[in-house]
Amino acid sequence: MRFSLVKHMTSIPMAFDICLFNVVLCRLAKEKVSYEQEADKQQQKIDNLKAGGEDQYVIKKQVSNIAAG
Repeated sequence: MRFSLVKHMTSIPMAFDICLFNVVLCRLAKEKVSYEQEADKQQQKIDNLKAGGEDQYVIKKQVSNIAAG
């Protein structure tokens, strides 16, 4: 069904552009949520390391991994 819709919309360039823009926008929104969740997980890991009295070198290395990524 979707392919036939896209095929039909290619005859209307503006409608196709809007459809494509919508798909790209949805994908970017999903990626943003995913990156935010990953950052929260990493921050919780660092907080757990600090609370557990982990070596300062290990904590600094985790923080630098977040900054680099």
